[in-house]
Amino acid sequence: MTRLDADDSEEAVLAKAAQVRPTARQLAWQRDEISAFVHFGMNTFTNREWGDGSEDPALFNPAALDAGQWARAAKSAGITRMILTAKHHDGFCLWPTRYTEHCVRSSPWKGGRGDVLGEFVAACRTQGLRYGVYLSPWDRHERSYGDSPRYNRYFLNQLREVLTTYPGFEEVWFDGACAEGPNGRKQEYDWRAYWRLIRELAPSATISVRGPDVRWCGNEAGHARVSEWSVIPMPGDGRAWERSDETLGGYLRDIHGDDLGSRQALMRSRGDRARLAWYPSQVNTSIRPGWFYHENEDDRVRPLGELLDVYYGSVGGNGQFLLNIPPDRRGLFHERDVARLAQFGGVLKQTFGRDLAAGARLTAEVTGGASVGDPTSLLDGDPGTFWTTTDGATTVTITAEWPAPVRANCLSLQEYIASGQRVETFDVEILTEGGWSRVAGGTVIGHKRLVRFADATLSGVRVHFTRFRLRPALTGLGLYLAPAILAGPKIARDLGGLVTITPPAGAYARYTLDGTDPTDASARYTNTIPLPRGGVMQAASFPLTPGGEIAGSGPVASRVEYGPAKGKWKILSCDSQDDAGGRAERAIDDDPGTFWETRHRDGTDPGPHHLAVDLGETVAVRGFSYTPRQDGWDGGIVMQARFEVSLDGTNWVVAADRVGFDNIVNSRTQQIVRLAAPVSARYFRMTALRTVGDSDRASAAEIDVIVG
Repeated sequence: MTRLDADDSEEAVLAKAAQVRPTARQLAWQRDEISAFVHFGMNTFTNREWGDGSEDPALFNPAALDAGQWARAAKSAGITRMILTAKHHDGFCLWPTRYTEHCVRSSPWKGGRGDVLGEFVAACRTQGLRYGVYLSPWDRHERSYGDSPRYNRYFLNQLREVLTTYPGFEEVWFDGACAEGPNGRKQEYDWRAYWRLIRELAPSATISVRGPDVRWCGNEAGHARVSEWSVIPMPGDGRAWERSDETLGGYLRDIHGDDLGSRQALMRSRGDRARLAWYPSQVNTSIRPGWFYHENEDDRVRPLGELLDVYYGSVGGNGQFLLNIPPDRRGLFHERDVARLAQFGGVLKQTFGRDLAAGARLTAEVTGGASVGDPTSLLDGDPGTFWTTTDGATTVTITAEWPAPVRANCLSLQEYIASGQRVETFDVEILTEGGWSRVAGGTVIGHKRLVRFADATLSGVRVHFTRFRLRPALTGLGLYLAPAILAGPKIARDLGGLVTITPPAGAYARYTLDGTDPTDASARYTNTIPLPRGGVMQAASFPLTPGGEIAGSGPVASRVEYGPAKGKWKILSCDSQDDAGGRAERAIDDDPGTFWETRHRDGTDPGPHHLAVDLGETVAVRGFSYTPRQDGWDGGIVMQARFEVSLDGTNWVVAADRVGFDNIVNSRTQQIVRLAAPVSARYFRMTALRTVGDSDRASAAEIDVIVG
């Protein structure tokens, strides 16, 4: 790492940043542009996201497990690397470990002789995929957890066992989940010891997220930064990766913020004598709302358009796309997930299978310097060749022209990152019958920048590199035509219970109310649909013109499960609300874009906080739902709640207590609580028992009941 000094000039800072380079393992990781996360384990069979370690191993019995199916399905999506959750927070191990009985050896699967991790590794090798492993340091089953020295020895033993029994790992993935052990003390992980062991036994493996090679993008929704720098400032003591997100965030101003590596960010960090490190970003999200398989999410597989947007934002924005696909209780990727993966991979192949830039004539114009090498090397597809300029260049323009016009809508640019990341701003022009016109601009490039623009017939592309560090070094330029993708319709309901479906331009919608996917035989949407008692609404888009570019039905919109219409609902009581923008009524307005929030601007009311609702009539309640705030902030998000019901608004009965919303801070999806049997109620009350950061603040975008 390169250290910044407090008196460094801007020129010196940029020169130092331009010379920070990735390791060989980081380069290999970046070239695996799409990876798969496979969350599988005890949570699959308990229908949870975070287990507590008390689960009976007898529950684990994936009778049809086929890791080969996982690998084949992943490969169909263009995935080249897979990571398995060999041990999650519940401590259950997917290999027959010598160090605990809480593992597959104690399960009925294959008579206790099964080995999920072994089968996973073998399947990846067969399909030519690189493979990694997730081992959770947080272990809610192990009794030594919290006795830091003793548990660290235990974890190192497991880590050594995995890395020696199954050689060839290319990635070891850690998160920072940590808690108190049975002794009441918070475990202190010996990260340095973990990393030394990995470097010894798996020297080519990147250590990701809670490690020195790869960082987390900061969310699990698949959102990538507009400007994703791989070179960022880290604390001068060189121990950044051991720190909590809060500590590290304080140093970097905001580790999850929008600006980590701009020249302004670098200049701000000089006084801290920061070290500049190559620390690329991984953008992770799940193909479903949850990370583990849940049957009630079978109809909530992410639409194709959403996955493509994540791809263009992550891979096309100098990051890596880590897509989670959870096997079901059979031990298979669900059929709908498999179909979506194939659909996603098919579009990528259709788009990037043919490079329209082939055969172009490339020229380079350099102001303040000279061209070094032949710019035509940008078309050879070889990441080891590059074109650059002499030092002192101030502006650079690369022009590509074709003898005959081509139809395109996506430009690919790549820097030669083996020598650093240099480009700060650029503009793109295209040559059509009307002459040259600007169609896009951007900031960083890094490993890859995918620039999308409206479909155009063009005979030339011109890229102006207007700001860079030292001099640009480029290795690739490509031009592509992505097919049109039909988006799913939008679904909304008013307080009277009328549902409106809005299809995208050039399409119409069909819908179902029985939980099945809409087909071309389903009811066509023509007018608002009354749904006063609630239910499940699903809708899909269909093209208006069969002969047009858009073909086939669109992705099903995210499943919407409504409770009864809220026109009669009223707030019965609320112990705290923010009058400036978070009044209680916002939690029952059927608009997830608004939210209730407790008082915090001019003081803090002590928790736990509650919100009670008058339904306006007596109904049979079969469950409840809680939707966290959707504005990107986590203030007051409820992690544990109690739900109560009442017939008179005075006498309350607990219907569901200490309900945990696992991983809600990162997933931000609607949480559904189902009751074993319906209960009659006119009133219901939610009490926030625990919120993010164990604060005295609570919030909710929507609270609801499930009836019928």
